[in-house]
Amino acid sequence: MNDSFRNELDSFARARRSGLLLGSLLFGVAVLFLLGWVFGVGDFFFAWSEPVRVLLFCMLSAVLIGTVLCAIWIAYREGDTALASQVDDITESDRREVSAVQSLLVQKEVDVSSLGGFLEARLREEATQKLERLTGNQRWPVSFLSKALLVLLAVSGLLAGSYFWNQEAFKTVAARLISPWEERLPWSPLKFQVGPETPEVFYGGDVVLRVSITGGEIEDDVQCLVRRPSGKVSEFGVFSDGGKGKFARSLEQVVEPLEVAFTVGKARSEWTLVTPLLRPQITGAKVKVVPPAYSGLPESEFALEGNELRVLAGSTVRLQINSNRPLGGGDLTVTAPSNEGEAQGKELASVSGEPIANQTSEFVWQAERSGQVQAYLTDIRGTVSAEALELNLRVQEDAAPDLDLVSPPPLLLATPKSKLSLQGEVVDDLGLAKVELVRALAGFPERRETIASLSTGKDYLFKESLSLADLGVEPGEILEFYAEATDRNPSLLGLGSSTVSKIQIISEEDYAQRIRDQTTLREFAERYNRLAQAVEESREALDSLEKATESGDKKEFDQAKKKFEEETAKAREEAQRLAEDFPAFELEKDLGEVAKKLVEALDQNLTEARKMSPADAQAAIERMRERLGGATKEAEALQEEAELAKAFGGIAEMAAKFRRVQETQQSIEQRILVIVKEVNKGILRNTSQLEGLAEVQERNRKELTEIAKELKKRNEVLPDELTDLRVAVVDFLTRYQILEIPSAMAGTRDAGKRGESVQAWQQAQLSRQLLEQLLGPENAFSQMAQGNGLPGSCRCNCAGTMQQLLEALMAQRGGEGQSGAGGAGGGIGGTGRDGSAAPGHSMVDIPMIGPNRMSFEPQAMAGAGGEGQSGVQPGLKQASEQESLQAEEEEESRFGEKSERPVPEKYREAVKNYFSNKQS
Repeated sequence: MNDSFRNELDSFARARRSGLLLGSLLFGVAVLFLLGWVFGVGDFFFAWSEPVRVLLFCMLSAVLIGTVLCAIWIAYREGDTALASQVDDITESDRREVSAVQSLLVQKEVDVSSLGGFLEARLREEATQKLERLTGNQRWPVSFLSKALLVLLAVSGLLAGSYFWNQEAFKTVAARLISPWEERLPWSPLKFQVGPETPEVFYGGDVVLRVSITGGEIEDDVQCLVRRPSGKVSEFGVFSDGGKGKFARSLEQVVEPLEVAFTVGKARSEWTLVTPLLRPQITGAKVKVVPPAYSGLPESEFALEGNELRVLAGSTVRLQINSNRPLGGGDLTVTAPSNEGEAQGKELASVSGEPIANQTSEFVWQAERSGQVQAYLTDIRGTVSAEALELNLRVQEDAAPDLDLVSPPPLLLATPKSKLSLQGEVVDDLGLAKVELVRALAGFPERRETIASLSTGKDYLFKESLSLADLGVEPGEILEFYAEATDRNPSLLGLGSSTVSKIQIISEEDYAQRIRDQTTLREFAERYNRLAQAVEESREALDSLEKATESGDKKEFDQAKKKFEEETAKAREEAQRLAEDFPAFELEKDLGEVAKKLVEALDQNLTEARKMSPADAQAAIERMRERLGGATKEAEALQEEAELAKAFGGIAEMAAKFRRVQETQQSIEQRILVIVKEVNKGILRNTSQLEGLAEVQERNRKELTEIAKELKKRNEVLPDELTDLRVAVVDFLTRYQILEIPSAMAGTRDAGKRGESVQAWQQAQLSRQLLEQLLGPENAFSQMAQGNGLPGSCRCNCAGTMQQLLEALMAQRGGEGQSGAGGAGGGIGGTGRDGSAAPGHSMVDIPMIGPNRMSFEPQAMAGAGGEGQSGVQPGLKQASEQESLQAEEEEESRFGEKSERPVPEKYREAVKNYFSNKQS
């Protein structure tokens, strides 16, 4: 009986507790749904951030857990006694049988045979029957369940209404609340379309993102959100992109992946990933150059350093470039360099690179022309390197052989019996094949001679001697020499030629005339001084020997004898050179004869001295003194003639300088006259040259004054043999003082400085007229100044030499019409020089060779030597076009500036032919 009651009561308890549990859960779900709806409404309006949504999710989870726990507690909080009492309440029993039986169950068993046991059994049976008669509605908490269900239905209706009101918004909000950790956009009627869909940007580059917003009015500011890999989000403004609802934002120097979104109020677009592309970078380069086969050069391979690459034309270049990324190739272009004018930037070659290793690409091309090289690498993703490898490609053409014809010079004057030295050097950058010497007589076919056939070697020297006497040349003919060489270039363009050496054959008289034009007065007299000095030195040595002989000291005699031999040999050598020297002046022919006689006397003295002993020394000395006596007299007489000619030359030089002053004054007058005519026509552009012409006039005035002073000094020391000339000079200087020419020149100077062209011209004209008046009368000095020859009264033995001196001085006074006012730059009607031509400065230096000619000046002309010689003897100087006849006391700058003078008439054709051929 007890078991039946217990079972029935447990069945009631299970039903009752299940109902309570279910109802509690329904109430909890209703509360959970309501809270979720409230939270969703908040997210709908406020677009909760992720942390807030996570908090709300946690709150809902806590509510759910609390509901379950609370339902369990509500369901199981009442024990069996309370349940039994609830049964009595449900059945409305006054006796409360179920409660009584439940209370008895906790008591000890009683004997059923007793009255108390019988009554208790009857009570249990009635309670059990009452439990059995309970219906389902009585067993379950229907009222509680109904209320819970109604609440749940009400909340569900609210959710359903929200769903059907805006399904998209409901789903969006629900998803955001259910999974708050996921990236879900808040609901908004606005639609975002971001472009490009998958933006990519080169590492460190810039990218522009654009967004198109539709679906409603944009009432708030549009912002751009940028999220970095660290999670940090930055907010930036945007700019309009040319249409309603269209905006853009530029991201600069992107170096890491970025997520970008656009927001308007609570509305936001999806995050768009911006991916930086890692460009390949150049980490190194190597070059392999394969020269053309004909060059014979080896292949070379080297690491590229710097930005310049030099190769031989036709070489194959293999450029290998390394990168930090796997490569797929690349592109290389060669463009014309910037110095090619219109062709600048023109593409010369284009090459695609081939990957030869994981991180190496190779570019191969044949270098034909210089240019600018640019090589870009491409990785396996197709990303092009940000920077190119840039090179200055210098293609060196195979140069033609370089020939230098050292001797003879480009233009040379030579006498018919001269000897030439043909010397040259040939150099090629790669290798020579053949060298030829070409000879020709002007107007006749060329003759070629192969002087070397080479298989190896880059240079070759050749030297050959040539005697013009063997060729039978005559004055006026022109010989031409040049060399040609070829290298091993198969293009046949490697042909090199030397400059043409032209040799103008001149007569010995022309040779002598050029020497006279170059000889100074000091050098003219020095020859005779050297002869006298040689005689004097030999005589002094003989005197010393005689004293030693008279002393009777053997040792002193031997020393004096040795010294005598040395001094005599030295004097003999000097006399021998003078005897063999080419006579340029008429008087020098006598010098050579006297020198030969002196050589014979010194040879005899030297021979006798070597055999002489102290015993017969005195007699030998007398014979030697007698031999020297005759030579001494002739040398002294010759020296006197030379000094006379030199004194005359000093006066002749002043005459030449007076003539030059006159010619300069004519030039000044003419140039000022041109300015005057221009001013009369209203042309004033050249009036500024008046000041420069005034300076030139002042220099000409000073030169005239200095010449007058110097002429007076030289005239005072003229020997008696030239008395007539001395008188003529005094007369000339007297008229010079009377005419006051410097004063007129000073007037030109002052007017020119003031800019008064007419006054300056009048004074210049007056100065010129006074000079003409000064040189006009029949006067010995005036005749010399006008180049009319020697004074008629000059009747000395050296008259021919004086005439030669005068002609040389007049030829060297400066080219007529070649000078003018140039102190202030180029002017009208002139070359820009000042008109104060100094002698001895030819426009073209023309070397010459001929018979041996000593010179005693410190300078010597290169290329002027004796027959078969190309140098200058120690202590001597060869004849040169550069040197001029000058006064012994005169400094070169004393009488004005240097100027050019024309090539002598007889050599003009040769010079003209030389320069015309050279230019062509």
